[in-house]
Amino acid sequence: NQNSESTTLLQRFQDSFLKQDSLYRFYDREFGIVIVNQRCSTYFEKIPSIEANLLQVPEGLEVLRTDRVSYTFGHKPVEYRINRGNVEFTKLLFDLNVV
Repeated sequence: NQNSESTTLLQRFQDSFLKQDSLYRFYDREFGIVIVNQRCSTYFEKIPSIEANLLQVPEGLEVLRTDRVSYTFGHKPVEYRINRGNVEFTKLLFDLNVV
C-alpha cells in the first residue's frame, strides 16, 4: 500500500532527521543516496486553483516556480521537487561549476 509506505517514510524522516542535517545528508545517511547533480528550471507562474487552495493563497497569485530534479550516480533521478516563492521575496542563488 503506497499510502502506508509514504507514512512510514514520513515517520522515518521525522524520527531520524537531525537538527544539523541537510536534506541531502539525511538521504545519504538513511538511504545511501548521494546527490551528485541537479537540473533546475525556473519560471513565473500564476497559481492554479487546486494548488492555491492547498497552499492557502489567492488563485492566480504570481510566483517564481523552480522545478528541480536531483540525480545520484549513473545520472539516476532520485528527487523531483517543486518550489514556489512569492516574487517579491524570493531570491535565487546560482553556483555554476563550468568544466
